[in-house]
Amino acid sequence: LPPLRDDEIFCVLGVRDEIERLPDFFRHYRELGVDRFLAVDNGSVDGTLELLADQPDAEVWSTRASFRAAGSGAHWASGLA
Repeated sequence: LPPLRDDEIFCVLGVRDEIERLPDFFRHYRELGVDRFLAVDNGSVDGTLELLADQPDAEVWSTRASFRAAGSGAHWASGLA
């Protein structure tokens, strides 16, 4: 992960099969001033991982680990934040 700047606004997200929602999600949060997205993809099969990888302002990780065992993704988000 490239270092975050002190003034950088980042958004941590966990996703699975969200390809239909992500374009609007990115547009909305970019308009709000988010500089970088830290995304964990949890086994998507609909092209979500590829869409995330194409975003120039996103860092992407992929896992097939249990979402439930990860505290509904909270452990992943906390680790990234």
